[in-house]
Amino acid sequence: MNELIPVPFQLRRRLWFGVIGSCLFIIVASVEGSQRPDYDPWQQSISALSLGSRGWIQIFNFFVFGVIILSTVQLGIKFYKVEKEFWPFLS
Repeated sequence: MNELIPVPFQLRRRLWFGVIGSCLFIIVASVEGSQRPDYDPWQQSISALSLGSRGWIQIFNFFVFGVIILSTVQLGIKFYKVEKEFWPFLS
């Protein structure tokens, strides 16, 4: 019942995109937060970095992270074998 099933290369690559994308999101937000003297990560959310003249960097960071995460959704459904009736738009 608990057999090891090899994961195809394309699926493994997409999983790594999710891992790397998550790390990259945190790194970009941390660097951007350290560049702003008035930003306090203990008091403000990461979304506050999207304000101001350099806000485009964090907005782009949100966009790229969203695309990476959405590209791994179908992989997660295959991995967890979710019923197609639950997510009909992903079939």
